[in-house]
Amino acid sequence: MGVEIDLNLPEEDVDGVSQDNTNIFKSASFINEDTYFSEMEFHSDDKAYEFYSEYAKQKGFAASKVSCRRSKTSGEWIDTKFACTRYGKKRKSDAINPRPCLKIDCKASLEVKRREHNHDLYPEHIHYFPSNRRINSADKYNINALHSVGVKPSKIFAAMAKQYGGYEKIG
Repeated sequence: MGVEIDLNLPEEDVDGVSQDNTNIFKSASFINEDTYFSEMEFHSDDKAYEFYSEYAKQKGFAASKVSCRRSKTSGEWIDTKFACTRYGKKRKSDAINPRPCLKIDCKASLEVKRREHNHDLYPEHIHYFPSNRRINSADKYNINALHSVGVKPSKIFAAMAKQYGGYEKIG
């Protein structure tokens, strides 16, 4: 059960109480088996862990912090993953008397991440980002065919731009 939860709250929300005066961090007893945590907001990853621990206690398992990532440059928190203590697989051990391991690859987990970007966004330049530059197989075939008969890449690109109605609309 992997879930993403946002940690950024409006400044009006203080001490786990939302604007409509309902407590975000109240006991997890209201949660049933079909609950899917989504779009919940916490003031910090500690508050999120507090919530997940309470939920775990209500359901009959223990929670632990599996991973936490921070920015390499600024040290700012990026995301954290909480999971059942039985999350993951048993490690191989060469010890003579290895300790018993309770890991059984349980998938119950909660992922918490920042909602806001820490940089400016440029929607007008979105077509320059590599992840947004995809060429379908038919266009690839045409590009290869034109290239094989000696048409220069700049001419191929110009022809595609004319076909699609502008350079920014290619791909």
